[in-house]
Amino acid sequence: MSDKYCQGLSLIELLMILSVAAILAATAVPAFYNLIGKQRLKGAAETLFSDLQFARFTAIKKNTPIGITFQTSQAASDWCYGLSDSGPCRCNQAGDCKIEGIPATTVTPKDFRKVTLKTNFFRSTTSFKPLKGTTNAGTAILTHGNNSIHVIVSTLGRIRSCSDSVSGYPPC
Repeated sequence: MSDKYCQGLSLIELLMILSVAAILAATAVPAFYNLIGKQRLKGAAETLFSDLQFARFTAIKKNTPIGITFQTSQAASDWCYGLSDSGPCRCNQAGDCKIEGIPATTVTPKDFRKVTLKTNFFRSTTSFKPLKGTTNAGTAILTHGNNSIHVIVSTLGRIRSCSDSVSGYPPC
């Protein structure tokens, strides 16, 4: 028998390879979706964290109070927040949140699909004061599936993040 008849794969070998590949793909896809969800959640938490830091810094620098208004609804996926120097703003209306007359940061769930937001700030607002950047305390909880990240603001203006379910954050 010559070597030219021993080349290639039989139909059974090919079916075995395809079935193993299908099993590997079926187990990898859910893990991949969970990874994407965690990254969206981390992105939302880091964005909120940096916006709170920016509001505190701007209040001290410009010597004017800077507020962040959170709007949430019963449907936890319908939320937004915005920064303003003229009191509470409607973050769901384009251009309503302004700092020195210029449209300021607003974040909506369109920026972070399937991430929900709940807060316990008094009247859903926190405002950083120009003197030392103090504010009213509260917590914003961002959630995606079974994972959540807490962004906590103290009365002294200290901002920190924690999570019991997402790696890279200290436990709450």
